[in-house]
Amino acid sequence: MLLYSEEQYLQYLEGPDEKLVQCWGRIARDTRHDVLWRVEGTRDFALLGALPMGFFDADRERTPAASGPLWQARHDWTSDRAPALADLLGAIAHEKYPSLVPAPRCQ
Repeated sequence: MLLYSEEQYLQYLEGPDEKLVQCWGRIARDTRHDVLWRVEGTRDFALLGALPMGFFDADRERTPAASGPLWQARHDWTSDRAPALADLLGAIAHEKYPSLVPAPRCQ
């Protein structure tokens, strides 16, 4: 899931380790990307379900998930907020693609 807002991107990737390593390799070699921070981890479940790739343009689209305090503080996002940001992207993905992305789960 890729989120765009005010010339910045936030991306959440999930899948098999080998595929993620390959994807990050492509991102690292692409000079169009300026990765500010990256966090790796695991979950007990797939946050994005069957979504192959989702995109949310927060400058043009609206969703209830992108209206809370975490969203309001988007100019101060740092890697320590990664778990909450992943959950936010999952909630946005569910609202935009409800047939592909399961409803958010309680942690």
